[in-house]
Amino acid sequence: MIWAGGIAPRFYPRFSPGIFDDISREIHIFGKNLIAMDKAPGQKFKVKHNSPLLDYLYEIFPQQSKKGVKACLYDERVVLNGKLVTAYDQPLWEGDNLLILPKGVAMARQVGKEAKEGLGQAGVKILYEDEYLLVVDKASGIPVVSQRRRQIVPDLGKRMDKGEKASVGAHEGELSVYGMLSSYVKEVGRAKSQAAKGPKEYHPWRVWVVHRLDRDTSGLLVFAKDEKTKEALQGSWDTSVYKRGYTAILEGAPEPRSGKIVSYLKENEKSFMVTSSRTDNGGKKSITNYKVIKTNGRYSLTAFELETGRKNQIRVHASSELGCPVAGDSKYGARTNPLRRLALHAGRLSFRHPFTGEVMDFTSPLPKAFSAITFDANERG
Repeated sequence: MIWAGGIAPRFYPRFSPGIFDDISREIHIFGKNLIAMDKAPGQKFKVKHNSPLLDYLYEIFPQQSKKGVKACLYDERVVLNGKLVTAYDQPLWEGDNLLILPKGVAMARQVGKEAKEGLGQAGVKILYEDEYLLVVDKASGIPVVSQRRRQIVPDLGKRMDKGEKASVGAHEGELSVYGMLSSYVKEVGRAKSQAAKGPKEYHPWRVWVVHRLDRDTSGLLVFAKDEKTKEALQGSWDTSVYKRGYTAILEGAPEPRSGKIVSYLKENEKSFMVTSSRTDNGGKKSITNYKVIKTNGRYSLTAFELETGRKNQIRVHASSELGCPVAGDSKYGARTNPLRRLALHAGRLSFRHPFTGEVMDFTSPLPKAFSAITFDANERG
């Protein structure tokens, strides 16, 4: 997160001083991110008296037309105490810090906005972004990294229509979360670099994979923006990740309704199937906690929390240890596919930021497809 500096008058929170040296790398602002006003390019003003925002802008830009002044708000170029503002009647108080961003910065932000919308259309939603990492929510059916030789790197500034989305995977190459995010950071990075003044620094403009979800599993993922962040996250993954929560619809009703599964998981190099053994078979020790939330006998909505993160861990434990495979998982014995997809969703991820030390907690709601199975109120596990 980017923190803003400066005086904090009433009605505005106090912020810590800016912590990043290069504001040009953080020109586009998403979600709760703030602009470090002491580092940002543009015209800076100290508000001299209380006033509605638009009236004050007319006052400090007497030579500009009213239409031109309003355009500053429409283009999201006005920053008040570190936050972008657009309302004409936004109250200003004596001592407030006001910043008018250059047109190039606004254009860079628009590129970022359009690229982000393009990602959403393609099934990848950005939940959080800072200079180190990205947290995204992916749809089912999109691989984290393509297994094909060529990956499609889309123009995210161009919205995908239904035909393009339907054709994903029907080509020699295919869309992947990695490919789309690499395209995203490249487009946004180039736009920010062009908008920034001063010498241009080389930047690879790509992302690094930190962990993975199966192609047909939806939910939360973390990507690093540089190799140092990737190594920091992976090197401390077991200790810095506090919660990895999943929800699945299982065939049948597990007995007991809750518990802890401990086994050793080993992958067959030829079939790529993962097998589970309660005794050490040379595989990796794997621990899964589960609890049935609701059941109708035929299907059970079940919550899982991982203590380890092995390939296909929940899918194998559900099938081999509980005898209740994830619906839609024909690879591990499911006989039905009521959601027309794997009924597994990574809905909770909590971890400590490798550099700021902040505990980051993210949730993703169950996809609408999960409503295909109904559970009565009295059918709780």
